[in-house]
Amino acid sequence: MPFVQFRVHPSVGCARFGGSVEAYHLACEFPMFLQEQFPDLRFKPRPRTHPRSFFGTGVAADAAASAPGTLATFEIFNPPALGFANKFKDAAGDIFPQAARFRVFAYVYADDVSGHPVQVFEITPDLATIQWKVNIANKKSVIGAADPSPNTTNAPVELDTASAALECKRMRPVPGRPNLAYLMIERDEADKARVTNRLHVIGNEGEIQGTTALHGLWSNEWSDAAGDGSVEAVVAPVGGGAPLRQKAGGGAVADFKYLSYDTPADQPGSAATVTAMPGWVVVGCPDYAPDIGHFVSLWDTAFARASFGLDQGGVVAEQPGKHKQIINKSETEVYKRTDYYVHIHPQLCLFDDVKSVSGEAFGQPEHSFPSVKDRAHNKPPDEPTTVSDPSVTEKAAIAKGIDAGGPKIDAHTNWAQYADPNKFRGDPHKPIKEWLKIAIFNRLRKPQTLYLKSRNFLTVLPGTTVSTLENGMFPRKLGRRLDYDGGPDQGKVYNFPDYGYHEGDLLHFHGHPDFGHLCGGDVAPSAKPGLTPYEETVVPLMDDMYWPATAADMPLLRELAYTQIQYNHFQTWQAEPEPRFTAIYPLIATSDFHLAVAALPNANHEQYFDMMLRAESMFVPSLIDMACLGAMLGGSFLPGIEVGREAGVYTSWTLFHGATDFFPDVRFKKSNVAAPHTVGTLTKDLAVPWSEDFAACEEEFWPTSRPGIIADGAIRRRWLPDENDMQHVLHHVPDRIEYVKTYWKELGFIRRDGANQLVETEQKWRATPP
Repeated sequence: MPFVQFRVHPSVGCARFGGSVEAYHLACEFPMFLQEQFPDLRFKPRPRTHPRSFFGTGVAADAAASAPGTLATFEIFNPPALGFANKFKDAAGDIFPQAARFRVFAYVYADDVSGHPVQVFEITPDLATIQWKVNIANKKSVIGAADPSPNTTNAPVELDTASAALECKRMRPVPGRPNLAYLMIERDEADKARVTNRLHVIGNEGEIQGTTALHGLWSNEWSDAAGDGSVEAVVAPVGGGAPLRQKAGGGAVADFKYLSYDTPADQPGSAATVTAMPGWVVVGCPDYAPDIGHFVSLWDTAFARASFGLDQGGVVAEQPGKHKQIINKSETEVYKRTDYYVHIHPQLCLFDDVKSVSGEAFGQPEHSFPSVKDRAHNKPPDEPTTVSDPSVTEKAAIAKGIDAGGPKIDAHTNWAQYADPNKFRGDPHKPIKEWLKIAIFNRLRKPQTLYLKSRNFLTVLPGTTVSTLENGMFPRKLGRRLDYDGGPDQGKVYNFPDYGYHEGDLLHFHGHPDFGHLCGGDVAPSAKPGLTPYEETVVPLMDDMYWPATAADMPLLRELAYTQIQYNHFQTWQAEPEPRFTAIYPLIATSDFHLAVAALPNANHEQYFDMMLRAESMFVPSLIDMACLGAMLGGSFLPGIEVGREAGVYTSWTLFHGATDFFPDVRFKKSNVAAPHTVGTLTKDLAVPWSEDFAACEEEFWPTSRPGIIADGAIRRRWLPDENDMQHVLHHVPDRIEYVKTYWKELGFIRRDGANQLVETEQKWRATPP
């Protein structure tokens, strides 16, 4: 007897700000591991007509919650903007907002106890109509008092695909406050009079409202347009459900059942409506480096934290109506197998790519701190230095900056060798290039230094100006919006830790002949790598500010380490062959898919995705989730880029069995209680306004989202071109608020050119403030 469950994908989508009124584009739906293997799958945005034009102009139009479009004159793709295909800005230099595209998929199970479906397909209009319900909130803004003044409502915005009317709805819970999103049902490219059942949640203008001087990360009397919330779908099968039953394998109504979300009992095949497993959407800042992945993405963090919750026994087993929920730790093991192309290769590529956006990784830090000598040094293996005076102690030598580089990885060109299980796993007594896999793994910062281990941090305590060691663990309490929905810490203010004087650094471990053997140069170590007495002293001092991630130069990203799951993937990759090492990639990128892509070079992103949907539909829901969650940062949350500290709380996430036994379905849903999250939870701890943290933060936090030092041909320069002007307008200048609002629209996007080099494009920065 077939059982059908409907699910919204992506599980968490991301819409992004953009000031253009001309057009918007969809988010990329291919995860980075496929983009690395298929250059044609690199994201190339296509400008679609922005439905904001439906509202017209004037006070009344600006206040309207919805507006109809004129189908006869409507064009899906904006003709004037077509000249800006594969670009992120219009002719005026305004950024195109990004939309998160949501779909509903049917999961067909052979029975009610199976963990994985036998069939997966998208719900199209010939099978059912969909009533979409979206509610987005901003719970971090402060207007009129020193307490949060949320831009939220209990009433979701609804759109039903049963109506073919062309309409756009605006998500603005509180009149006069920033828009949070525009909502529209997707039109069929072959016939614009028809809909596709897919929902577009389009990013807003990125509006910032404020009247006072900016003061730190959370400014009173300010609000912004960041937000997040639920995306629900109610599916209504057409034709009495007959077309859907036929698609699912046939059978009579009596032999067909539905698994409706939040309804414990299975529903009859004659059910008029069925509730799908809901998704979530985040509305955040532009992605200025869309062709670069993240060391730890929100996918990585969410999967790891949900798994950790199972380890801790924090999952409520009895959650009625949460069909196919994973409640036992043993059920996750199947999802933790390792494939080189899926789990390792994108990271090795990132080790090189990050140098194009981070001075930290290249040896030219964006800022000069007291610890600048401890940063990466960009010295290749053929430039080792030696100590001419044998009386110089190791510690004194380090103080003088004696260091040596590590072998370069160059995964973009050497991928076949890294994928070969017999390569780079040689005798550790030989030069490091012979055993580079082992060396890379040994260089990784150990996981759980943030989530489980208490550490001392130099912190400026409230009411003081002196740094004091304070013990604590991540997620650290930071920001007035902490525990907004209740609890003993509601409304408390926590100050930012002072990182300037943390001890420990990457330089100590860069392979000098007398110490730091874990990196090494081309000279064979005298013995198997191990810690010297000095290293044994230094290692306990290594703080979370530092991330010794590879044998080559790497950014010292603060507050971040690989998750336990990512760390285990590297451990599997460098070890003797074991069952955890599995060929997953060939099942996704089949030979037929390779041929299809090769037969249609330079097609648009959506054409390629339709190929994947037809070829490997079982993997498509997971690919969408990994692409969307993978494009958002999984840390650090101090306070964050797209999402804040709630993403690091393990009870925030719940795992469900995925469509295949290779990837789980990760949902932003409380695991310790049956109730859902309140809307606005993921973004409630971000800076107010959001631009403050994004602009003021250093590259050590998020170089793959907020570049620091970028490559401009043979020259390296700051991504924020005029530091003096930026510092002038970003702090304590109430008469320059308009400039603060607009500066982010002027920044360039880091894109790949034809030679696979990362270069800045579309920069519209004005050196002289307007």
